[in-house]
Amino acid sequence: MGEGRGAQLKWRSTRMRSIGRSKMLFILSMAILFSSCTLIVWNLFKLYHPARFENNLRRRFIAIIDAGHGTFTQYGLLDEGATHYGVKEADVVIAIAKKLQEELERRDWIAVTTRDGDFTPLGLVERARLPSLVNADVFVSIHLNSYRNNKPHGLSVHYWNEESRPLAELMQTRLCKALRMKDRGVVKQPLTVLTWASVPAILIELGFISNPMELRRLTNPKFHDKAAKAIADTLTMWACGKCDETTPCSPLIRP
Repeated sequence: MGEGRGAQLKWRSTRMRSIGRSKMLFILSMAILFSSCTLIVWNLFKLYHPARFENNLRRRFIAIIDAGHGTFTQYGLLDEGATHYGVKEADVVIAIAKKLQEELERRDWIAVTTRDGDFTPLGLVERARLPSLVNADVFVSIHLNSYRNNKPHGLSVHYWNEESRPLAELMQTRLCKALRMKDRGVVKQPLTVLTWASVPAILIELGFISNPMELRRLTNPKFHDKAAKAIADTLTMWACGKCDETTPCSPLIRP
């Protein structure tokens, strides 16, 4: 009888600990979700702030910067992208995305990121739809490539609709030259973030995380700065080709 009661008490204790862990995970998930939503709302607020307009007539260019991955999968696991030699793709691309945001803002763009930390509540379709919600001019998704062996290397730019092709070709040419990376070409590919986008949209595979030599560059903050500057310069060059009387070309560097 005593053994049965002891087993019952042990079962209850284990169940209470399990419930406690579940509550903690739920609270943590809600805190992360609230934090991410707050950052997104703040970014949207910046879009509609009066400073977005110059002389109340001239609209500044708007870019959506998507740092790849960083959302939960259908199995409840955080998608961190490819991982090699202890380095996670999601960590590298968010660092580059933040640098790109800074570079574009220096050029008088409005730059909005789809995630500002490890996690975003936005899925792939929601990220691709964001440009139409805020009347953005361009969507740029940053990723790293990966392969089962460590030999492949180089850079590629992906697009889907023909409206995006000129930007993809310009970005591929200029990035390979600026970063001195192997040119793996421009690829037309029906990726979710590209097929759902309503504005010119590209996805940049900024090197192979599975290649040890490229990985050393990809984890170097100086490379992040150089890549962000090259992408920002190219976007500004592309935007200048779209300028008209009401949409002035942003200066390369704000005075």
